[in-house]
Amino acid sequence: TWGGGIFLSTNSGSSWTAVNNGLASSKYIHCFTVAGTKVFAGTHFFSSGGGIYFSTNNGTNWIYSGLTEHSVKTIAVVGSNLFAGTDSYPFGAGGAWLSTNNGANWTASGLTNQYVWSITSSGSNIFAGTAGTVYLSQNNGTSWIIPAGTGFSGGDINLAVSGTNLFAGTNNGIYLSTNNGTSWLHKNLSLINILRC
Repeated sequence: TWGGGIFLSTNSGSSWTAVNNGLASSKYIHCFTVAGTKVFAGTHFFSSGGGIYFSTNNGTNWIYSGLTEHSVKTIAVVGSNLFAGTDSYPFGAGGAWLSTNNGANWTASGLTNQYVWSITSSGSNIFAGTAGTVYLSQNNGTSWIIPAGTGFSGGDINLAVSGTNLFAGTNNGIYLSTNNGTSWLHKNLSLINILRC
């Protein structure tokens, strides 16, 4: 929750218990992912803190994993690696980060100085949704390109993959690409402001 930390339900959501032991004092949580036996949580930089935490015991305890002083917007499992996306607040160092050892260390990938909202993958293709642009890496984040046709407007982009379909949620609705971002079809929905829940 925004400022409330992490909550756990063991009964399909009928009740919830706060599980924040080990988190920084500012418990602003943006995202989760699971990799092996670890649950990762991305937190917001707020006065101090930020970064990624992980738990190996269903949230009973959380351990700091890196990227301090970064607001972590997304964490994605890509093969045996982890990618994290951060925004540029407060130090202008947002971008995509890579861990090849399950979160023990993080290094900047080839996508820097960007506000990365989402990261997803399809086979060897890794996609990053930023503020108005979709980037593609085909070499595990070493370099990133903008596929032709991905210059659509729409603010912060959240991505999802289903089979060979790549979906982009934007302030202007949902876009669909069936060719890895080379071209997009705007799905004209009545809904606007498709944002991360």
